[in-house]
This record gives sequence, C-alpha cells and structure tokens, in this order.
Amino acid sequence: MWAYANTPDGMKTVVVGALGRSPGSRGVQLKPLARLIPQSQIDREVAGPILQWLEAGRIAAGLAVGSFSFSRPSIPAGFEPFPPATASEVPASTAESNGAIWWKAHKKAMELGRDPVEVDRFKQIADEWYAIRTKANKQEQDAAKAKALAKPSEFTPQ
Repeated sequence: MWAYANTPDGMKTVVVGALGRSPGSRGVQLKPLARLIPQSQIDREVAGPILQWLEAGRIAAGLAVGSFSFSRPSIPAGFEPFPPATASEVPASTAESNGAIWWKAHKKAMELGRDPVEVDRFKQIADEWYAIRTKANKQEQDAAKAKALAKPSEFTPQ
C-alpha cells in the first residue's frame, strides 16, 4: 500500500509494508500515517498511461472497455497508436510493425495480470499480423527466385 506520512521533511508518500507494530520495530519510533492512498489514485498517477494505452487497445481489438475505464481512451504521449485488428484495411508491408505493436500490448497486458481475454486477443492479433508478414516475405522470395530463373543465361556458346 501507499500512504502519506508526516516526516521531518514534510508530508511524503511512503510504502506501507504492514500495519501495526512488528517485533522488529521495537525501540523504533513509528510515524502515524496521515492517510492511505487509494489504489485507483495510484493506477491513474503511476500506471495510468500504460493502462490508458491498453484500454485503447481493448477498443481497437473490439473488446469491451475494461474495469479501468477512461471517459475518452486515447493514446498517451510516447505510446504507438494501435493498428487495425484485421489486415484488410492496410498493406501487408506494415505487417511487421503492426504485429510488434500488438505483441507489445500482449506482453504488457500479461505482465500486469490483465483480463485473460484481453491478453489472448492481443496475442491473436499479433500472430495474425506476423502470419501476413511471413506470407508476404515468402511471396517476395518466390518472386525473386522466379525472376532469377527467368533471366537469360549469360553463357554464350562459342
């Protein structure tokens, strides 16, 4: 938990490990807490931007807005906007970068213990983008091979 406590340097935020007096605190003067900081305030101030970004991802992925809702989930400064959840709207050349954004969201949602449906959906979208990238790369390689085979031979008989 986080709280405010009056310290010799004034009111400061503190991390609360336990409430009450432990055996290890004997002989130590404990300071009273001025007030606890609610988890919702911590979420908004400390983790707010990443949670706001993930909420925008939920909307982009077609999921319902989660429990940490914003009046207008937008992309916070320093975060990439979410590409479409399906590839039908953009060229395959963007598949690598689009998949990377969704993969980052998947990893962050998993790390924060977010809704399993969200975690799975973000991974599914990333995998779909990566499959498009792989298919486009294979098509490019096949086209390059076909072009190389179609070139006239540089060997001329004498």
